[in-house]
Amino acid sequence: MKVLVETRDDSRIRPQLNMLAKATERLGHEVVRWSLDQRVIRDVPPFEAAILWNGLLLDHDRVRQAAIKTGGRIFYAELGWLPQDGPFQLDHRGVNAAASWCSSAITWKGSTDVLMSRGDFLVVLQCDADTQLTHFSPWFLDQPSWLRFLAEHVDLPVRVRTHPLCPPTAAIAKIVRDSGWQWDPWVRLRDSLGQAAAVATINSTVGLEAMARGLPVLVFGLAVFRQRGACWTLSADPSDLKRVCRLLKDGPGTATGLICEMQAAVLKRILTQQWWPTELPGRLAPILVLA
Repeated sequence: MKVLVETRDDSRIRPQLNMLAKATERLGHEVVRWSLDQRVIRDVPPFEAAILWNGLLLDHDRVRQAAIKTGGRIFYAELGWLPQDGPFQLDHRGVNAAASWCSSAITWKGSTDVLMSRGDFLVVLQCDADTQLTHFSPWFLDQPSWLRFLAEHVDLPVRVRTHPLCPPTAAIAKIVRDSGWQWDPWVRLRDSLGQAAAVATINSTVGLEAMARGLPVLVFGLAVFRQRGACWTLSADPSDLKRVCRLLKDGPGTATGLICEMQAAVLKRILTQQWWPTELPGRLAPILVLA
């Protein structure tokens, strides 16, 4: 079978795609590489299956159009979640919250309440240009609009953690300053989470790490861990946010209505879906057979 595997110049992505290409070859398939980087856009070669990274770029539509014409199947790869560096996932429907397994029901046993702990309201920033926000944030067009919403409705001590690759814009800095919020001084994420009573995010994987620590998480976008009962699934409705803030004001020991066993079930499903390089080509073989 002829399998098209995308190639990228990005140092975080290139090794993953190269591993997928080599594993595909070890399974006896013919591999052709195809690149979108540095405006090197070639005609899409014939293929029976294709592996794209993320698949959300406009030029990826050319591969999808070729698949429609030839009947080829496309698989979408992305970085994993716990941790982000190392594992990855491959899915036939899409990445992030568009993955095929995200909409399936989760089962769990138990009803242990997630209890409030002492700390502040930690707001986690992301990169506005990331596809997590451009494609999976239906209620907020960008972070300034989200932060303004929080500033209007959150009456709690707020600490804001920046993204290591995306310094805050002047607009974001002004909102933080005008709202009287504090910037997060901690370098290590675990130290930052250790001072939080709750974590608010659009859909950053920091929310998932917070959930792994048993913290209550407010999720304002679509995410692989957005599951009612495991986190507070919020939107642009201020009444839902105000209800959560009233709970947070009650302080340590307050029952949040979230369920510890549900959080554990969400984490388990995500860990099951992400692959490690050592699992290749074993996990790849049955997927390519389906193509």
